[in-house]
Amino acid sequence: MKVREALQQVKEEKPHSFANEFVLRWLNELEQRVQEYMGISREEWETYTTSDGDLEKDLIVEPPYDSLYISWLKAKIDYVNEEFEAYANHQAQFKAEWEEVKIKLYQNGMVSSKWDNARFRNVY
Repeated sequence: MKVREALQQVKEEKPHSFANEFVLRWLNELEQRVQEYMGISREEWETYTTSDGDLEKDLIVEPPYDSLYISWLKAKIDYVNEEFEAYANHQAQFKAEWEEVKIKLYQNGMVSSKWDNARFRNVY
């Protein structure tokens, strides 16, 4: 999923009046989480702006797991709009998707070894 596609999809599924710059901050928060989990150093983290070049970049998490971006953005929108019941639903959906992504990244060898034990500690 490209950055632009994520912004458009969430606007269609969860209409809002927030500027793309604002929503993009939330998207960058999640992308930083993913990069941290993968063990990428902060100096190398990818962040996106509203420039056309950035909007055409692919997000890190690939299909079919990229739906977590939409759940994350919907939850953020719900929280700011004080729609707490919808927030709880989207946050729960995001958490389930995030766990799937973490497992898939780990299985594909895309995770820094510093997270190996932390992942298993949380499972048992």
